[in-house]
Amino acid sequence: MKSPLWLLPLTSLLIAGCGSVVYENSTLSGRVADEDGQPVRDADVWTSDASTRSSVNGSYTLRGSRAGDINVFAETVQDGVTYRGRNMVRAVAEEAQYSCNIVVFPVNRLAEIRGTVRNDFGDPIVGARVFAYSDGYLTSASTVTDSDGRYSLDYLGGSVPYTVQAGAPGFSNDTGTVTLANGEERTVNFVLLDAGFPALPQVTGLSATTWVSPRFGNRGGPNPAGAYENIKRRWNPKRPTTTGRTSTFDNPIEVELNWDRLIGDDFYGYGIYRGMSSGSITDYDFYREPLSGTYIDTDTNLLPSSTYRYQVSALGTRFPDDPDSEGPRSAIAQARTLDDLTADAFTVGSNLEFSWDNLSGATSFVVYVFSDFPSVDLNSIWNNESSPVGGTGYSYNRIANLGGFVSGRTYYYIVLGLANSNASRTLSPVQSFVY
Repeated sequence: MKSPLWLLPLTSLLIAGCGSVVYENSTLSGRVADEDGQPVRDADVWTSDASTRSSVNGSYTLRGSRAGDINVFAETVQDGVTYRGRNMVRAVAEEAQYSCNIVVFPVNRLAEIRGTVRNDFGDPIVGARVFAYSDGYLTSASTVTDSDGRYSLDYLGGSVPYTVQAGAPGFSNDTGTVTLANGEERTVNFVLLDAGFPALPQVTGLSATTWVSPRFGNRGGPNPAGAYENIKRRWNPKRPTTTGRTSTFDNPIEVELNWDRLIGDDFYGYGIYRGMSSGSITDYDFYREPLSGTYIDTDTNLLPSSTYRYQVSALGTRFPDDPDSEGPRSAIAQARTLDDLTADAFTVGSNLEFSWDNLSGATSFVVYVFSDFPSVDLNSIWNNESSPVGGTGYSYNRIANLGGFVSGRTYYYIVLGLANSNASRTLSPVQSFVY
């Protein structure tokens, strides 16, 4: 797999986690979001080695961190309220890790679980990983146990229902549920039994969706990140947040994989496999996330107007020592990326005309019009979602739709391009017109 994280010597990881530099120049990236999934821009993001600020779409990149289990913190102040969050990522020298997403909560709602992870003889398990996952989040919040088997998983949200799980190679997982009160510190102890030899099932329900989203403008102006999330969630209500790579005009590309997540004591994570339209599908990434059924491919090598094929396999808790601790690969999910989409709006006689280019690879189009600059929670006042159109334009007849818009008022619009049974998607930038 890319980034063979499980092959790092445990002693090296423990040394790194205690503050000694093992390797330099690992790159960590992810997204800062609030509990509703809206990107948080201009947040302070830092580790013990590096610091940065999140961009207008909530994404961040930290370079020069040491290898090992690294805590990544985020903090922002919105309308006088301080929000904080933390997650942990296992960094590898000279590699980029994309999966460290951080959910921030108001400081007066932060809560914590702490305790021990032990085997059935009562011995502490060093380096066990503890997860806390809530439906709709991209990944779990996680941490690892110290030399006494103790852990502390803080910066969780009060009133949020979490599935909590502890796991370690060679042991079965111990899983429960918890909802914490604001400010609560609760003790949750885990006991891990020896791993069994389950017949790992085939992952089912794998689907792939591609997005090309416009890059965002300068800080200080309206934030279009929520506008694009608004459209994306209409087409996938369970969509988590993420960051992407670049298209022809340097706009983010992403491939979102979803599958029927597996529930059980012997799942360690997932193997992600990828290939181009022709050729073999090879191991691509190890996804140490046993509670989630979503993976976002934001590889810098993703290309616009290209076809990729994906498979996912279940990994057991004896992985990688036991060659049988991997289930069969899923059926292939094919993903076709589109390219950039540009659009325009103008009036001609009694019609409001929307037009767009024919270079993106999309075959049908939906226009969304908003009364104000769109955000995640602002519904469009008009769209043709029920009847997407082909070609390079759409005419809205103002005479036949009296009262739909107010003369002289400014409106905002986004055009969504679709192809391949709507699994390939591209968004135009947010633009405005005066009616």
